[in-house]
Amino acid sequence: MGLEKMRALTAKGSAMAYEQELKAASDQVEEQRRNTRLALAGSGALLLIVGLLLLLYRHSQRSTRQAKASNKALIEAQERLVAAEKQHEAESVRTRIARDIHDELGGSLAKIALLSDHLRTGGSAKEEGVLSLFTLAEQAREVKASLNDVVWTVDPTHDSALALLDRVADTARRILDSADIELCLDLGAADPTRVLSPEVKHHIHLIVKEALTNALKHAEARRVAVTVELGAENYFLRVSDDGRGMQAAEGNGQGLSNMRSRARAIGATILVAPAAGGGTLVEVRGPMPPSA
Repeated sequence: MGLEKMRALTAKGSAMAYEQELKAASDQVEEQRRNTRLALAGSGALLLIVGLLLLLYRHSQRSTRQAKASNKALIEAQERLVAAEKQHEAESVRTRIARDIHDELGGSLAKIALLSDHLRTGGSAKEEGVLSLFTLAEQAREVKASLNDVVWTVDPTHDSALALLDRVADTARRILDSADIELCLDLGAADPTRVLSPEVKHHIHLIVKEALTNALKHAEARRVAVTVELGAENYFLRVSDDGRGMQAAEGNGQGLSNMRSRARAIGATILVAPAAGGGTLVEVRGPMPPSA
């Protein structure tokens, strides 16, 4: 091999090495470009994700504020509704009490006025004057008792089940003690401290009072039994006498009408029927309302 041939081979080898180095450098540059593009693409994707997360966060915050505002508005509306219902209930109770004052006291006060005028003018006879005085005193006592009932109804310190039972017992003794009538009481409450609404205690008490008054004035009874049970879910009351029976009870139509009206007002059912062995039986059943 000559010197020229050796030089040619060396030049060819150098050229091939140079091309390989050039190719390697080109591949490296391309790899760097590819990595750069991937990095840029990754950065863009990351920025996009961050942007979406920010949008979601802002939307969530806005939705939370809207939900809070909506809940606040709903709570305020519910509070206004509850307040309106309580006001309506209070107005209904006041209206019923006003009606009872008119019905129970109006007639008695009118009688007192007439008797007073009769006595003031001298009356027609001495015996008639004495009788008028007794009647006047009786009417005055009835007015006082009715006023006490009204005050008891609206007094919040007497809103418990035990207070109602005590009032029923006092009323029964007051009405019947002056007459020769035996009184049998059976009163009980599942929870004596349970708070009752003025409406419920008012109507239960007056139903018992009306039944006792009927037994005293119309039935000519010798014995009256009063039962009141205030259970956890239901209440039950019974007034029975051994008097003249249903004929006497039906003769007092206004009293029966009042009792039925009061029972309906508190969602109760009422039964007026002949009692076993004679006399009249009044029974009332109803659901115990939620504690007031």
